[in-house]
Amino acid sequence: MIYLVPNEIKRILSNLLNNSYEALDKIREIHLELIYTNQLLLHIKDKGIGIPANKIQDVLNGISLKHVGKGLGLYNANQYMEKIKGSLTLSSIQDHGQKSP
Repeated sequence: MIYLVPNEIKRILSNLLNNSYEALDKIREIHLELIYTNQLLLHIKDKGIGIPANKIQDVLNGISLKHVGKGLGLYNANQYMEKIKGSLTLSSIQDHGQKSP
């Protein structure tokens, strides 16, 4: 059984989808996949510009790559997932998405 706060889940999904959308350029697609086996998995995939591998932990700790200061979207999502005994995993290949010529 998973006990979630609906408004928290909405906010987290909104932040994650906004981050994906803001990273898009030429191909403006975001793919969502929800899988349930013995755990619930949500995969969000986009064709964005990616996050440098050495910066993934930074964004999960609240450092923004888009502007000076805090980036709270991924940080808050990560904190909430830990609170409910879940996890947030990011994988990214920088500049692997589709960019306009």
